[in-house]
Amino acid sequence: MGHRPTSKRFSIDSVDICRFKDGKIVEHWGVADTFSLMSQLGLTQGS
Repeated sequence: MGHRPTSKRFSIDSVDICRFKDGKIVEHWGVADTFSLMSQLGLTQGS
């Protein structure tokens, strides 16, 4: 993402929604909390 490595530890939350048909995943949507990630790494303005 254009930033140097920080060597900091972080945790990230995400939401994954899957639609199944005949026992198989046919659609998947996923959203990760990237703002929280960047904030924990000190890469946001005001953090």
